[in-house]
Amino acid sequence: MENLILVDMPVNNDWELKQGIEEVTKSKWKIKYKEGRLSCSKVKRLSNFIYYPLYILLSSSKVKRIVAWQQFYGLMYCFYNRIFKLNRSVDVTIMTFIYKERRGLIGKLYRIFISFCIDSHNLKNIVVFSKREVNLYASIFPSIKDKFVFFPLGIQPIDTTRFRIVKSLQVQDYIFTAGSSNRDYDFLISALENTTYNLKIACKGLKNKHQSSNIEILDIHSDKMLEYLFNCKIVVIPLKDLNISSGQLMILQAMQLGKPIIVSNNKGVYDYIDDKETGFIINNEKEILLDKIEALYKDNELYKRISKNQKKRFIERFSILNLGREIGRII
Repeated sequence: MENLILVDMPVNNDWELKQGIEEVTKSKWKIKYKEGRLSCSKVKRLSNFIYYPLYILLSSSKVKRIVAWQQFYGLMYCFYNRIFKLNRSVDVTIMTFIYKERRGLIGKLYRIFISFCIDSHNLKNIVVFSKREVNLYASIFPSIKDKFVFFPLGIQPIDTTRFRIVKSLQVQDYIFTAGSSNRDYDFLISALENTTYNLKIACKGLKNKHQSSNIEILDIHSDKMLEYLFNCKIVVIPLKDLNISSGQLMILQAMQLGKPIIVSNNKGVYDYIDDKETGFIINNEKEILLDKIEALYKDNELYKRISKNQKKRFIERFSILNLGREIGRII
């Protein structure tokens, strides 16, 4: 019998999440990869969400357990197993789960679809990355309320030896941010346009509506994005919907590099940031944002203290090996 980890990003066979799961379950696991990130086209991503779980279902008849790092690979596996009435006794653990209520007929159909998927007898657990989400999703999907569990997100440590100090970047003393999920870049751009602060945003397809000379939109990802993060002064993560858990990956990447973070007052970030100790959690108000930015630029002792606290907190709590061990325990 096989145990599979379904991912939408390329990872090595010695991925620490896999190591942690194997360590606790005392069994071997295989990584199955199919691209499904924003780095590929929307059409390709959606087609992979539909096709790949069906391929896994039909081609892997001896599967015992699945951990779906990409939530739709797990959801669609459960969907197809119910539709075709195959009744395969495969335990599915879904990770990186995000559900956002939608309006109108499309919203109702989407909720019915998600409910159909997760009401499958195959579903063992859904892992979320903030405590608040456990209660939120339990109230939306009461039939499986006991299957939602919280673990802090863990990430692979960034190999800083791959990156270098780029003087042409560092002299700009810039603020950096990246990502596309639930970001309020309109607020960030309007707050910083025509200020003395340089802002660089890594987000494909984003437009700087005001064409401010101090704001640059970058179409970069992966190592290039991390190089810009490595060379920045501070990180700002503006979140739009404060009820949706998001931004954790960017928080952890910045945290392990000791880059002070300013993040919107999203209920999910409190599991990762200690306000005033490892960063600042603020309301999306221009004056407050500028006040915190100025403090980090002018108070060197504050900057050093937050940077030191971040690195310590990351090592203690947010390794992907530890996340793998937690997943292994619930499996």
